[in-house]
Amino acid sequence: MIKVYLNELEETGNELISYSQNNIANEIEKLKLASNNFVWQGPAYNSFIAGYNAKIENLIRMNNSLTILAKYMLIVKENYSDTNEKINNAYEELLSEFKSIGK
Repeated sequence: MIKVYLNELEETGNELISYSQNNIANEIEKLKLASNNFVWQGPAYNSFIAGYNAKIENLIRMNNSLTILAKYMLIVKENYSDTNEKINNAYEELLSEFKSIGK
């Protein structure tokens, strides 16, 4: 079984968000603008551009999904920490009750 450490989960989530929003998004924007420089010889230009733009929009959606996944990782980490703290507090409270009964 693979062990997942919370600090690594947070670090990886932040790295993914940063990479997605900075690096990948910038490259997609370059691809999006590249169609302005296409020189076309032939009748299918509009059809090609429509297909090209659809593919670019698909890349944008995939990159947005990557960002959402990374943010989800951060939420899971936070919720796990909160839940774990609540369990530990409840355990300590229960332990204190048992100790007081034993006296």
